[in-house]
Amino acid sequence: MKFLPQSLQVFKMNSIFIKLLFCFTAFIVLSISIVGALSYANSSKRLLQEVKKSNILILKQTRDSIDKELTRINDICLKLALDNRVGKASYLSYEETASNEDIYNDISGFLNSLRETNDIASNIWIRFNKSKNIVNFENVYREDVFLKEVCVYKSKVDWEKVFHENYVLSSIGRQEIYFNYASNPVVTFVRSIPVGSINPTATVAANIDEKMLSNVIGAMNQNAPILTYIIDSKDNVIFCNDQQYQYSGDDRFIKGILDKYAPVASDKEGEINGNIDGKRLTIEFTSSNVNDWRYITLIPNSFIASKVYDIRNITILTVVLSFFVGLILSYILATRVYDPINRIIGYLGIINNNRKVESGSRKGDNEFLFINNIIDYVYSENETLRESFSKSVPMLKEKLLNDLLDGKVADINFKEAIENIGLQLPFNMFQVIVFEIDDYSSMAKNSKRRFDMGVTELIESIASKVFIKDARVYAVKKGTDKVTAIINEGDSCEDIGAFNDFLDKANKYFSQNFGITFTIGIGKAYNGYENCSGSFIEALFALKYKVVKGQNTIIHIDEVSSIPQNIFEYPIESEKHIVNKLKSGDMQSIRLMLDDLFSRNLSGNASPAMINNFFNALVGTLVRTVYEIQAAIEDVFESQSDLYNEISMKNTIMEKKDCILFFFGEVTDFVNSKKSSHNLKVYEKVIKFIENNYERELSLDNVSDSVGLSPSYLSLVFKEVSGMNFVEYVNRYRISQAKILLREIGLTVSEISERAGYSNANTFIKVFKKYEGITPGQFRETYKS
Repeated sequence: MKFLPQSLQVFKMNSIFIKLLFCFTAFIVLSISIVGALSYANSSKRLLQEVKKSNILILKQTRDSIDKELTRINDICLKLALDNRVGKASYLSYEETASNEDIYNDISGFLNSLRETNDIASNIWIRFNKSKNIVNFENVYREDVFLKEVCVYKSKVDWEKVFHENYVLSSIGRQEIYFNYASNPVVTFVRSIPVGSINPTATVAANIDEKMLSNVIGAMNQNAPILTYIIDSKDNVIFCNDQQYQYSGDDRFIKGILDKYAPVASDKEGEINGNIDGKRLTIEFTSSNVNDWRYITLIPNSFIASKVYDIRNITILTVVLSFFVGLILSYILATRVYDPINRIIGYLGIINNNRKVESGSRKGDNEFLFINNIIDYVYSENETLRESFSKSVPMLKEKLLNDLLDGKVADINFKEAIENIGLQLPFNMFQVIVFEIDDYSSMAKNSKRRFDMGVTELIESIASKVFIKDARVYAVKKGTDKVTAIINEGDSCEDIGAFNDFLDKANKYFSQNFGITFTIGIGKAYNGYENCSGSFIEALFALKYKVVKGQNTIIHIDEVSSIPQNIFEYPIESEKHIVNKLKSGDMQSIRLMLDDLFSRNLSGNASPAMINNFFNALVGTLVRTVYEIQAAIEDVFESQSDLYNEISMKNTIMEKKDCILFFFGEVTDFVNSKKSSHNLKVYEKVIKFIENNYERELSLDNVSDSVGLSPSYLSLVFKEVSGMNFVEYVNRYRISQAKILLREIGLTVSEISERAGYSNANTFIKVFKKYEGITPGQFRETYKS
């Protein structure tokens, strides 16, 4: 019992806590069960629908793939039907075969080329009715030889009927043929020649390898236990992926389905739930767009349902976990709800110990009965509370005025409330003035303390001397730097002079006594106290234009409501130029570009929102540039890490301008210092290279290779750091080394010139005299003397 509230030790199982715990637990468990069941049912239903929808889409894709291949077969047959050689051969008799051998050879070659360029047809041949010759890609044959020895159809086909009936591209069904010493299952298509004639003179036949259909359908099923049938308009099975059917050719199963479910045989496409031999199936079917084939899939419902098992298991697990979490939450909620009651009982227990209460708590009573007994005693102390209320009137007055400004005053209680706390608001019109202190943060602490203690009374006193009969004025502080005056005036009160006199006197008084000035925002006058909050919002909105109008000004809402909220002008090209100048450290050009942007955007009709957005855009340019030069804001600005906040804290346009110029100056200084540091490192590398290699031939090219820079850029950096060009520095260094060697008496001038890096003594003497004013020999004589 230690972890339960202390009062349970008294009330035990009759406790409200036990009842709350039970109710919360029952509610949570019931909610979890209902939500889990609905979620499982809805998710399962949606998943089943998606699986079925996905299957029918895959079936249609399979149909479209096969239709595409059938269209290619039709195109091949049309090419043959329209070929002049085929047309000529159609009218040749058998006796004319030998004399027109070239025509038959051309047709055979043409068939061979079609076969090689179209992998879909394993064999294409043409039967000519008049001559009864058959031509394929290999040769020309007599009909009986070809069909009995070359391309043998194992199933019985009524070829005479096929050859003499008029066909568009049609299938004569699945056939087993023996061709090229191999037996293969194929689907044979025929088309009559000529096109559109009711008396065909020839017939084109094309065999499609059944493997093509098997590959397309196999890709669709992907090892799923789904049977797929292709049947023609006569219910003949063209293809089935059932291995048992492929071996036996038994089509009674699919024909039984077609007989039992008529829509499968008659409708263009659809879905049917069926039951075959006690197995529940989903039958989905669609029709070809190019011939009379239908595509039918038989999907076991058990396969579809297996997709739902994971959802069911997850739902059960979630419900179980939620149940245990719900028990914990129930205890937490019951504890929190019961905690106030427990505290009340604790307080009332003190009262009960100090004062005898009639019909006190009895063993078996719950907490509410105990509280009810104490209420009688509390009621008797009501007079003490009334006395406390009178002392709280100033705070209540301030709260009511704040509620009036915030629009939180209830219509029913307003008149009663103002009467109870002594507020006089007899007129219908309400208008709000907001006094915002300029530079409040810079006020001295003593002035702030005196100001905060009596500002509302001072403003009310000044107003009472100006508005004698026509208005009532009450003031209340809103924040640290704002004082709000609520003016309650009559319908006919339009004394603008008294209004302005009040504002002037208030400004003058606080300027003289506290050294502060106000920026004043004025809202419109509205009929009814419920609209007082609207006037307050307008006054605050007017104060936003302090950034435009400046400090120590009076801003009426009518002045600013007509100012358009225009969009600032900051072209992308201008931003690119500024970024480039920032990266090069050119502050002078940046200042000129910023001055141009200031003149275009910060005119007299600019709104505060536009001004803030404009300066924020400039800060955004600056921040992006800092990141592009691979630096951090803290690296450039030591004190300001939030530049957006820093710029927003500036109250006037001039302050914002100065701030943004300071920011840009800091970035250019950082870029220039970084550039100087880099150039100095390059300079030191070059000096070290010269000192180690001055005796050899030196040029900008071999020095630039050693430091990894281009000769032109290296020359520019060297001149910027040292103040002299590369050649001049090398000569000066070599001369300084030569002077040291000249002091050694044993070396000749030629030897010294070679050691100093000069190719001949004459060049050395000329350079030495140029920088020292005397020849090397004269320098040595001077040193000796």
